[in-house]
Amino acid sequence: MYKNTVNFGVTSAKISGEVICNPVFSHTSMHEFMYELTLKVMRLSGNYDLLPVIIPERLLGDIRRGDFLKVTGEIRTRQVIEGGKNRLKV
Repeated sequence: MYKNTVNFGVTSAKISGEVICNPVFSHTSMHEFMYELTLKVMRLSGNYDLLPVIIPERLLGDIRRGDFLKVTGEIRTRQVIEGGKNRLKV
């Protein structure tokens, strides 16, 4: 058995930060409602990034603005049409 394995097919992330807006409905995927929120993630430099997070309704619970959230999941992309143009959302 190998000690270290590499999975080239999945890009995952572990992030934590403050929820800066209440979750809002985003879209449905395979008959499941998906919600989007923005997470403020601090860097070691003291700066921060605002990252969009998509959460299925079954995992949403009672997440609200101001909560501290730890997220482990996959980084995914999807095509959306905004202003009549195709855009890639991460």
